[in-house]
Amino acid sequence: MSTWNEIKNSLDKLLVGGAVRDFIMDVKPKDNDWLVTNKTEACMLGLGFERVGKSISTPVFFHSLDPMREDYALPRKETSTGVTTEDFSFDTTNITIEEDLFRRDFTINAIAMYSNEGLFDPFDGYSDIQAKEIRHLDDNAFMEDPLRIFRAARFAAQLSFKIIPDTVALCRKMVSSGLHKKVSADRVREETKKALSCKYPSLYFNALRDFGALEYWFSPIYKMIGIPQPKGHHGEGDVYNHTMMVLEEVRKRTDDVPTLFAALLHDVGKIGVSDKILMKKGKLTKKEQEKLREHAIIGQNILSPIKEIEGVFDIIRHHHENFDGTGYPDGLKGNEIPMISRIIAVSNTYDTMTSDRPHRKAMSKELALKEIEEQKGAQFDPVVTDAFIKVVKPGSGSKGA
Repeated sequence: MSTWNEIKNSLDKLLVGGAVRDFIMDVKPKDNDWLVTNKTEACMLGLGFERVGKSISTPVFFHSLDPMREDYALPRKETSTGVTTEDFSFDTTNITIEEDLFRRDFTINAIAMYSNEGLFDPFDGYSDIQAKEIRHLDDNAFMEDPLRIFRAARFAAQLSFKIIPDTVALCRKMVSSGLHKKVSADRVREETKKALSCKYPSLYFNALRDFGALEYWFSPIYKMIGIPQPKGHHGEGDVYNHTMMVLEEVRKRTDDVPTLFAALLHDVGKIGVSDKILMKKGKLTKKEQEKLREHAIIGQNILSPIKEIEGVFDIIRHHHENFDGTGYPDGLKGNEIPMISRIIAVSNTYDTMTSDRPHRKAMSKELALKEIEEQKGAQFDPVVTDAFIKVVKPGSGSKGA
């Protein structure tokens, strides 16, 4: 029986896809994907490889002896069968490396690397990496897989790259044709979870907004656009922009997906508050303040039918509770308040203080941190406050400083 090293050494292979992109960007890749150029499907199966996934025809393989469980694929062309967005037929007969790279989504992912680290880059993906741009390869191939709408948005969040106008226009065309609705909820959920843990998660939702896909897939978030922030609350123009800024602040401190989901949805209840209250220029009356405070409960009620995220309901309800019990809506105190709510409370306040408002300029970060520290044990959890200040304090190395 052959050893794994013997099997691996019998393969003529190139590194492809995201691993090459990450190598060029000097980022450690999470996974290596290989393109095997000297074997057929029958040869791969004869060497003990197994197909990846449930499809009996996919020419992508793994080997049980491989301790890394990496993917080994044959050069191929793909054609959508039109059954679902996940069903494709494959052609592996005499397919060149360039033809295989051409089927991929973006130029930055269509580069191959030889064992001597030489690049095969027929579509100039290296230049797009240097320019920090996301550019699709082929209109027809791109449109065959509507998931690429979400992948474009996710790569923007992951890499902080600009999606070029032609690719934005193509994604808009796909959305206007209703192709985004054909992607399964599970696939969208998977891409969204990945995007939330990316360095700049707000870019994912901004891209989907620009494509026109946000309203269908993330209706509560879409409805935040244009809803004004009430005087004395946040100064970023509308609830959507404030939410994106809070999401970025929280992401600087954690990549925990439930925490980030809660940050994303924490102010969704404001879509159920009267515009008369939200747009009032003068001081709110006591009754109006009570109505505004109901947004925490409204948010919980809006999201309650979505069982997949029921773990964030209490977090959203209690993100305005104070550590000493003087907050709302339920007057919880101390450890009665969900930990993630306590984290959002500090990030929310810091974002408010360090953002320009119509009636005042933003505070300096130093002064904002000083005021937050003064509320330690009263408005804020002391442990969360200390951790927040340690990360954000000038000289800590955080971009928030």
